[in-house]
Amino acid sequence: MTSADKTSVTRPSGRVDPSSAAGWVITGAALAYAGFHLWFATFGTIADSWRNAIHVGGALALFFALRGQEEGRRIAPWLMAAAVCAAIPVYAVVMEQALYARNDQMIPLDMWVSAAILLFVLWAAGLSGGWVLTGMGLLAAAYALWLGPFLPDGWGFRGLSLYTFTYRMLWGGEGYFGFLASISATYVYLFVLLGVVLLAAGSGNFLVQASLRLGARLPGGPAQAAVLGSAAMGSVSGTSIGNVMATGSVTIPMMIRAGYRRPFAAGVEAAASNIGQIAPPVMGAGAFILAAWTQTPYATVAALSILPAILYFYSVFIGVALDARKQDWTPVEIPARIVWRDGLPFALAMAALIGLLVVGYTPVFACCGAILAAIFASWATPANQIGPRSLARIAVEAARGASVTAIMLAAANIVVGVLTMTGKGITFSAMIFDAAQGNLYLMVLAVLLVSLILGMGLPITASYVIVAVVVGSGFEQFGLPLLAVHLMIYWYSQDSTVTPPVALSAFAAAGIARAAPFPASLVAWRLSKGLYAIPLLFLSGDILFQNGPMAAAVAFVGAIVGLTGIAMALSSRCIGGQVPVWLALPLGLTSAATFLLERDIAVPAIGAAAMLIAVAEYLARRAQRLEAQP
Repeated sequence: MTSADKTSVTRPSGRVDPSSAAGWVITGAALAYAGFHLWFATFGTIADSWRNAIHVGGALALFFALRGQEEGRRIAPWLMAAAVCAAIPVYAVVMEQALYARNDQMIPLDMWVSAAILLFVLWAAGLSGGWVLTGMGLLAAAYALWLGPFLPDGWGFRGLSLYTFTYRMLWGGEGYFGFLASISATYVYLFVLLGVVLLAAGSGNFLVQASLRLGARLPGGPAQAAVLGSAAMGSVSGTSIGNVMATGSVTIPMMIRAGYRRPFAAGVEAAASNIGQIAPPVMGAGAFILAAWTQTPYATVAALSILPAILYFYSVFIGVALDARKQDWTPVEIPARIVWRDGLPFALAMAALIGLLVVGYTPVFACCGAILAAIFASWATPANQIGPRSLARIAVEAARGASVTAIMLAAANIVVGVLTMTGKGITFSAMIFDAAQGNLYLMVLAVLLVSLILGMGLPITASYVIVAVVVGSGFEQFGLPLLAVHLMIYWYSQDSTVTPPVALSAFAAAGIARAAPFPASLVAWRLSKGLYAIPLLFLSGDILFQNGPMAAAVAFVGAIVGLTGIAMALSSRCIGGQVPVWLALPLGLTSAATFLLERDIAVPAIGAAAMLIAVAEYLARRAQRLEAQP
């Protein structure tokens, strides 16, 4: 790999035929959609309900229109669906005033429109994210309207009238244009747009190439380069599977050429790409919901996520370093030089984002400033200048990504809305708490299992929202900070991407590597051990600086020791060579104990794990010396 073109990351494609009338309409709509969001995020004012209606209706319309472009000759039905969805915000804006004039009394047309939105949202959710979420939405609606009275106590509900259900879904805060739509319309769309702008400005290529040049010189060689590249790209993309598809097309073939096994190459990419959802500055969509849900400024959430993200990166990094030592691999050619000028858009955008946040501007305003800075800086990179045509492609690609997220959140809001309307969110949480018998670790295990099961068929953001509603309030019994609980739930909602039997990121990476999916998911699961251990540190509060800087430093160092010991126990390797079999189990147990909430156990465990790591290294190096003697 000797040139930049061989290490390029896919830029926004747009995939809209500019020569067709439909292509012109879609591009114009995408530009108007982007302009609308930038307008109200900076200097415009509009009622939240109107803004959310335009956001959701526009997302549905753009989704169906773009789907029609992909279908080619069968575009007409999709454009008809898009046209119907485009009328949704017009109806909501016009009829809201009429609703007030009627003293909040609905007319039959309101009920029909509410039902139509329900069907369009669930249809689009099935097309874009799988039919499990569609099924859950239909089941939730059926539960609220008909099934509730037939279920036993605890699970049963007397039922809502059709009038009440359709009113609250169309006009209420629990419905299509409620809380989750607000998050999607503000944070999610703009940060998606920022990520697309940075990719168009060449930041993805720059970060990957710089990571390849640095990582190829580290233990593990090309595999470590893949970890660095995916982590760097993830900090911009804010998505796991998208990160796999963007960087995996470069890193996975590179690892295979170096001699790594195909499942290993796929697992490394999947584990490293998971950082896209949890690493600042552009975290996943769920992080914005978390910030609003816990009433914590997004800048604070991002700042508190830095140390945990570093720990997760280290857990993958040390796991790859140890596993790579068990394979025969050869160095690969890396980019001869890095064009540092190509990193200017990324640097200026991040400086603008962080600077505006520090001086007190809102995250959405700061994001707009970062977008403007990236576009301006792109003109210093001859190959990636963002002009009018590039802006059109960027708008289309942002609409493509953000519309799917908006639809997923709208569909998830049906489930969440029913749980809120029926009060069953608190009931189910109490049932789980009773089953756990007041044991915090069993409650954490319940979160892990529920999120894993839901994650098999739901996008991460939808999984987080539903788990937080169903399980989150149960942690109030333990007196834990709300932010700590939601961060723990959000992290565990990522586990479905790398945990067998359905590991979505690992399966995507296996497709690129042409490897068997299940072995690839086992590698990804083993390398992603930090995803399961680190959230426990949130509950103790130490890593979140709730107990002071010294406690945070101890927790961070202890986690480094614990993650190192767990990696050595799982791989049966250390830096010096093989870990003795009799030492692997106690090393793994003491390392896991470093993450316990009881600090009087965790702190001694840190010392014990560090001692066993030193013993393992000593014995491995001693065995190597003995083998080298004639």
